[in-house]
Amino acid sequence: MRFKKIIGIGDSWTFGEGSFLLSKEEQQKLLNSNSEKILDIPKDYYDFCTPGSWVAQLAKMYGCDYEIHAVPGCSNETIMNNSIRCINENFANKDTLVIVMWSSKFRDRIFALPSYEKDATSDRWMFRSEEMILNRELWDKFINSGGDNPNESLFKKFKKKFIAEIFNDIILDYYTMCYKLYVQFCLEEKGIPYVMCNAFEKQIPHTQNDKDIVPYHLLNKKYYYKPESSMYDEMIDNTSKIWEGNVSRNDVNYENGLHPNFDGYSIIAKKLKKFIDVVHK
Repeated sequence: MRFKKIIGIGDSWTFGEGSFLLSKEEQQKLLNSNSEKILDIPKDYYDFCTPGSWVAQLAKMYGCDYEIHAVPGCSNETIMNNSIRCINENFANKDTLVIVMWSSKFRDRIFALPSYEKDATSDRWMFRSEEMILNRELWDKFINSGGDNPNESLFKKFKKKFIAEIFNDIILDYYTMCYKLYVQFCLEEKGIPYVMCNAFEKQIPHTQNDKDIVPYHLLNKKYYYKPESSMYDEMIDNTSKIWEGNVSRNDVNYENGLHPNFDGYSIIAKKLKKFIDVVHK
């Protein structure tokens, strides 16, 4: 199938962070730029990162235009919202291939718990990835978020109890699957070609209880690139310097927040093209 445009929707792995060398100082300068905003990201930063993304490289392979609707650090809820916005505002049509690369379920929020921010969606209870919730040394950012008034201090104290005694990540699996199924439904109803994949965390059932609660069986796996794997899993054994900062996997001790570099995103683009050429002949 010939596409006139590819739309990539996701988080930093879709945005192309890490594709080109950038110091922390240079990154902050771009992030603090007064340029116009794209999805609340300064255009200067967008223009620096996105040309090295897998979206841009994949579009070049097909000889078509591309758009990137991605926000570094965003949740799957935001990815769903950006996907639906693209559909509703007619950015995508039957000549467009929409590729949704999902993020970590642990970036989601627990809707039944309070927020002390003006924008309720800004106070997320979860971590940036599964690795952080399993690492006690990385709890501080989560535990200490919030203000210093007595109510918020009580809120901070409860977070430790929440993680230790109450939290069950099946609820996040359920949320994430609902996001995926809604986007899948809308794309299929509109007849828009699409592909989905996972950036750095897979979503798989671990027990029969998981399967009973989360509707995994409703996911259209025909258009989902290896739903029980992730692009990170696909690249983990590669010993080349394909990671941010032009390093190999063996040079990296801390995984959270790690992005591919230009060559890494090229690997993702090639894997997706091979899959797309089969499912969208």
